[in-house]
Amino acid sequence: MKEKLFGWKHVMSFTFVQLMKTPSLIFLMVLLLVAGGAASFLNGRVLYGDEVKAETSIKTLLIYDGTGLNTEKWLDLKAMEFNGVLPGEVKYTDQDDEALEKMLSGEGYDDTAAVSIVYSAEDSAFRITGYYGGKGNVKESDVKDITSLITSNFKNQMIVAMDVTQEQLDYIRDEVVTEIAYYNVDDDGKASIEEEEAKAPGLGMAEYMIALIVVMLITFMVSLSGEQIATSVAQEKASRVVEYLLTSVRPLALLVGKIIAVFFITLIQAALFAFGFIAGGVALLLMHPGSNVGITDILGSSVNFSGLAQEGSSISLNFAALPIAGLIILFGILFYCVLAALAGACVGRMEELTDGMKLFTLVMVIGAYGALGVIMANMMGGISDALKMTVMVVPLTAPFIAPAYVLTGQISMLQGAISLGSMCVFLVLLAIFASGAYETLIYHNGSNIKLGQLIKIGFTGRKEASGEK
Repeated sequence: MKEKLFGWKHVMSFTFVQLMKTPSLIFLMVLLLVAGGAASFLNGRVLYGDEVKAETSIKTLLIYDGTGLNTEKWLDLKAMEFNGVLPGEVKYTDQDDEALEKMLSGEGYDDTAAVSIVYSAEDSAFRITGYYGGKGNVKESDVKDITSLITSNFKNQMIVAMDVTQEQLDYIRDEVVTEIAYYNVDDDGKASIEEEEAKAPGLGMAEYMIALIVVMLITFMVSLSGEQIATSVAQEKASRVVEYLLTSVRPLALLVGKIIAVFFITLIQAALFAFGFIAGGVALLLMHPGSNVGITDILGSSVNFSGLAQEGSSISLNFAALPIAGLIILFGILFYCVLAALAGACVGRMEELTDGMKLFTLVMVIGAYGALGVIMANMMGGISDALKMTVMVVPLTAPFIAPAYVLTGQISMLQGAISLGSMCVFLVLLAIFASGAYETLIYHNGSNIKLGQLIKIGFTGRKEASGEK
C-alpha cells in the first residue's frame, strides 16, 4: 500500500497550485468572502435596529381594558424587559376603541398614544391595538414598540396574576405523547393489546432548522469540491499532463493527492466565508461607535435558534458528539470526491464534462433530498428507528443528516459511531474500487464511459471490460 501511495504529496501540491491559479476559482473565493461579509452586515443591521432608544415620542400612554380582567392591577410595564424608553405617564381610561380613535385624531393629544386590550369571543383571542394621532408628534415605530412589548408579556403577567406556580406552568406545557393500541381477539377468544410500533418524537423547529442548515452546507461543500476535482481530472486528461505524472507516481497516489488538494481548497473557501462574516461584523461595529451591540451579539445571533424554537421547547447541542459529527462530514465529502474523480475520469473529452457529471449530480441530489425528506417527515411527526438508522448508515445520505442528528440528540453517540463506521467502510470499499478503475479511465479518450462499463472496469480490469484477450 505504501508503494501505491508513493508520490501523493507531490500530486497534492501540484494540483493545489494549479487549481489556485484558476480564474474561476479566484473569482469564487472573492465572491464567498464578499457573501460572508454581506451576510454578517445584514444580520447585524437587524440588531442595531433594536438598540436602546434614548427617548420616546410618547409622553402619555392611555390603556383601555375591555377584557374585564382588571389588568390595571397586574399589567406592569416597568416589570417588562424593554429595549427602549417607556412613556413618562401611563393612565387607564374608560374610553373604548371608537372613542380613543376620535380623541387622538383631535387637538391637544400631540404626545399621546393609546393601547386597547379587548377579548374577541368570536375568535377566542385577545386583541391588542395601538392608536396614535396622525396630526401629533408620536412616531409609529414607538407605538409599535410599546404594543409589541405588551403583547409579548401579556400572557406571562396574566399567569403570574392567577397565582400559577412555575411547576404548574411547566406541567401544563409538558409535551403530550399519543400512542395507538389495537384490542385484538384471536380465534380462541383470547384478548390482547397490540401496540403500534414505537416512534421517536418529531423534530422541534430549532432542531429542524439546524438539520436544514447542515444539509445546505454539506450540499454546498460537496458540490464545490466535486466539480473542482472532476474538472481537474478532465483537464489533465485532455492536456496529457496525467501521462507525465503517471511516469513517477502510481494511479492510487494520483487519486489520493488530487482529492486531498481539493478538500483543502474547500476548507479554504469555507474559511474565507467565515472570515468575511467576522470582518463584516467588525466593520458594522466600527460604524456604530459607543453602541450597546457588540461583536459577540452579531456573531452569536446567527447561531441563536431560541427564537425559532416552539413555545415551551428548548434546544441544546451535544458538543461531546462534535468529533463524531466532524468525522462523518469529512468522510462524507471524501466519499463524494472519489465519485467525482471517477466521473471526471469517465469523460473522453473536456467538452463532454457536463454530460459526464450528470450521474454524479444525480447521486448527490438523491443523497441530499433523501436526507431532507426524512428530516421533513421527522418534523411533521415521529419516524421509525429503522428508517432513521437506514439513512444514517447509507453513504449517500449519512453525511447530510447524521452530523445534525447526533449533535441535537436525535440519535445517540453510539448510533453516531455506527454511522461513522459505516462511512469508513464504504469509503475504503469505494477507494479500492476506484484504484482498480482509475488507471484504465485516465488513459481513456474515447466516448464517455457508461455506468455498466465503469462497474466492469472496476471489478474485472481493463482487458475484461474491453473484451481483450
